[in-house]
Amino acid sequence: MLDALIQLARTYRRFDASYLVDETVLLRLVNLARLSPSSGNKQAIRFAPVNDPADCDAIFESLLWAYSLPDWPGPAREERPTAYIVLLRDDALGADVSHDAGIAAWSMVLGATERGLGACIFASADQDRFRKILSLPPTMSVELVLAVGKPVEEVVLEEMLPGESFEYWRDEANSHHVPKRRLEDVLWNYEQDTPNPDN
Repeated sequence: MLDALIQLARTYRRFDASYLVDETVLLRLVNLARLSPSSGNKQAIRFAPVNDPADCDAIFESLLWAYSLPDWPGPAREERPTAYIVLLRDDALGADVSHDAGIAAWSMVLGATERGLGACIFASADQDRFRKILSLPPTMSVELVLAVGKPVEEVVLEEMLPGESFEYWRDEANSHHVPKRRLEDVLWNYEQDTPNPDN
């Protein structure tokens, strides 16, 4: 069951803009992140759930939507997500949250997938714009942003052979193809792959 959930939990960039994500759902996703492991149990991430349409529009303009698709400006207005969860770092707490943010974001992606929703994790955020949108104090900054909505695109996993490009691509039907390295290519066989200093 978990295997199937992880395979479904893809990165989606096109959503049904008529489907409004309720604040209750966002809070449940944040709760999953709250219960996730945290380095040193410091729990130093703060979460800002957003589903106000005007704020969502402002956040949309503050993100880089698809690095590997330079000719694509991002989803059309009718394909934009209707909610975001912003993961915030508070320097006043003196904790490195980079690992915690990834774990928390993935917990929320799985929670969204289980509820029939889709998500996209962003590390590229216009800090100045977010500071204004969320009224952040000087000590706080954006670590990650999670877009949440009802996905309207098909994501296809492709087996990636050695030497092939890892960049995702779209076909004529606008399906999104994501190359994944084979299991045998990500395993490190320490008995075979480690050079023998005696040879």
